[in-house]
Amino acid sequence: MQFSKDSVQTGETVGSILAMVASLGNVETGTTSQVTVTTTLNESHDCQSIPKSSGKPQISPPHPGKKGLVFGSPEQAGWTDVFASPTPQAMRLGQVLIGDLIKVLTRQGSWSKIEIPEQQYTGWVRTAHLTSDAQLVQCFLTKGTKYIVVQAPGITVDEKLFLPFGSILPLHSKENGQFRFLLPDRRSVLLSKETVRPLDAPLTLKEALERIKSFHQTPYQRGANTWVAMDGAGLIHLLFRVIGIIVPRDLTQLIKTGEQISLDKAQAGDVIFFSTFDPNQSRPVILLDNNSFIEAYPARGIGFGLLERLHQRKVLAVRRYTTIKNVDIEEPPTVQQLLIQCKNSFESKYFTTNPHGGETAWECYNHVLRLDSKNAEASDGLKAIENAYIKLFEQALQDDQLDKAQTYMSRLKQVNPESPALSRLQAQLDRAP
Repeated sequence: MQFSKDSVQTGETVGSILAMVASLGNVETGTTSQVTVTTTLNESHDCQSIPKSSGKPQISPPHPGKKGLVFGSPEQAGWTDVFASPTPQAMRLGQVLIGDLIKVLTRQGSWSKIEIPEQQYTGWVRTAHLTSDAQLVQCFLTKGTKYIVVQAPGITVDEKLFLPFGSILPLHSKENGQFRFLLPDRRSVLLSKETVRPLDAPLTLKEALERIKSFHQTPYQRGANTWVAMDGAGLIHLLFRVIGIIVPRDLTQLIKTGEQISLDKAQAGDVIFFSTFDPNQSRPVILLDNNSFIEAYPARGIGFGLLERLHQRKVLAVRRYTTIKNVDIEEPPTVQQLLIQCKNSFESKYFTTNPHGGETAWECYNHVLRLDSKNAEASDGLKAIENAYIKLFEQALQDDQLDKAQTYMSRLKQVNPESPALSRLQAQLDRAP
């Protein structure tokens, strides 16, 4: 996926979209083709040769530095939450689905910090929700034998196993017109061919747009992307995942990614980013036809809407995602991926300290600047940390908490020893009773 520095002209409203798009009608985005299912398996990593377990799940969490697979909670397998730090009280960054490939970076107690190449960030998950098996990992890595679940919102296997829409599993064998797939715990599941598609012959965009309508009325939760709850970036990520296109899992990157589209050429499947009352947030909607869209909105969850009802909102960008990106788990994080981590650390208020041992926002932004010394977003991030400590200092001083004020001033000096605010803050501290 190519990241574009260009942006569309701002200030254009939905009225102009309607005028320009109305003539397009229901744009055809693809045609349904006959899928020929193959049971040919890669000779070097033959998934069919792996003995499947019919009994108790075989879970062995991966060690730091090793690749592993997502399984999920033993009570409800199918996905697991990814947090900014190793506690369920931390901000949820996203969710990874059963069968997703990850790399464990480090462990802390019952938590593992993992790298998620496809969703372009790192985060913390419960170690017990991961499994590692060298033979299975190689099987899941094998190209040409994997299928993606396209039944929306997913498939309920039993009371403890749910295969979400968009989850990817390797083919084990074909049995009487159905397909048997391996699970990360060495068990297997038999699915009908209508519920899955070969990864190299996924849904068309038109088909995928129809499938995601099944998520209607799914509640909104930040960082979610399953039938239980969903957010805007999660809905977009899943839509393009089932058609074989990898897009970021973060709105700030989505709005910069893909092809910039002029409004007169917008069509079904394009994502329109509207302004909101919060200048730091955008509202993405997925165009379904010339006037209707689907979105995940905090106030109502996933729902449908008409563009004409958003006529007072400014259009920040119109993006089309058409590029397939092959994700290599060994690739180092990109600047864009690091900036997402920096933002998450900042929002968690881990400015220069992190009680969970992870990278602080200050460390993260400096990491970015070592890779790109002129990165404006990283420089702005460091300035935001300075401003945060100045505000914390002033509040502590107002509350007569001089020790705290001194601590905040020391941390400000750590961030920027040449900050012009330091002399002023020191003078205020000296005058304090």
